Amino acid sequence: MTEVKEPTVITVAETRSDNFGNLYVTDTTGGVTKITKGHSGMFPLFQQNVGRAVKLQWRYYSIEREGKTYSGFSVDNADLFDGVMEDAPEPVPSEKLGVPTIPAPPPVVTSKPTEIPGAQIGMTVKEVGDMIRADKLWVIFGEDAAKNLTVWYRGQILGTARINFDGKDLPK
Repeated sequence: MTEVKEPTVITVAETRSDNFGNLYVTDTTGGVTKITKGHSGMFPLFQQNVGRAVKLQWRYYSIEREGKTYSGFSVDNADLFDGVMEDAPEPVPSEKLGVPTIPAPPPVVTSKPTEIPGAQIGMTVKEVGDMIRADKLWVIFGEDAAKNLTVWYRGQILGTARINFDGKDLPK
């Protein structure tokens, strides 16, 4: 049997991440909604729209693990919402939530993924090392990027070897 949960509209008060890659969204009523790392494509919608209304669409899940059944609802989709929704809860004043009244700065967006597989890092270290030895790193990436890649490469090699070295004596 598939359960159904009606869409919900929340106003984003703040967001935070956990160590497992999930995002927790606190709304202006004090409620907290977990967005799982499997839906990380939705994270910017919440992080970049503090103070805005977001409509959540839910999906029912049922998982069996080690003889136990876990079921409930998870956020399946989200969109900015500018309409009126009946039975919307009254917002809690921001001072009760401890939310600053000034707008939050936009999040820093990086182009690198949050988790890079070890084999990919190993292959990248090997390739960068090969380019350094062939004196091609500067030709391929330019001076600034080549300097940054060289520093990164040294850090990877020293970190893998578990050598604590501050790098003061290395040539720039």
